[in-house]
Amino acid sequence: MFSKSCEYGIRAVLFIAQHSNGENYVGLKEIAKAQQIPEHFLSKVLQILVRHKILKSTRGLKGGFALYHSPDSINLLGIINAIDGMDLFDTCVLGMKECSSETPCPVHNQYKPVKEEFLRILSEKTLQKLVEDLNSGKTYIVLKQN
Repeated sequence: MFSKSCEYGIRAVLFIAQHSNGENYVGLKEIAKAQQIPEHFLSKVLQILVRHKILKSTRGLKGGFALYHSPDSINLLGIINAIDGMDLFDTCVLGMKECSSETPCPVHNQYKPVKEEFLRILSEKTLQKLVEDLNSGKTYIVLKQN
């Protein structure tokens, strides 16, 4: 559903949220290795998140990335918007160019409440909640093995 960049961005931000307290930074190499993401690609994604003030970065020996704001104020929708934008949620599920409330496609009226609920979930899922669920074992991030 989301781009590979967005998937990597979400995984990286979750990793940073788990391993940084805002004062210590998590290095690019550490994130890339732990999340099995190519470093060069991850670097570009993380810079997008820095520009959107989701992450902050610093260079040097103890450099890397940390959350720009507290984890309870960053939600999944903000990360998705920064990387993929909101166009994904505005396009017709069947790919029809003229689909709208005035000229609905055959599934527009059934899909609209599903989309609204999905957007609500993404906006309510903060990094704080996600990290708590990961740390408690309620949810998991399972990486594909190469």
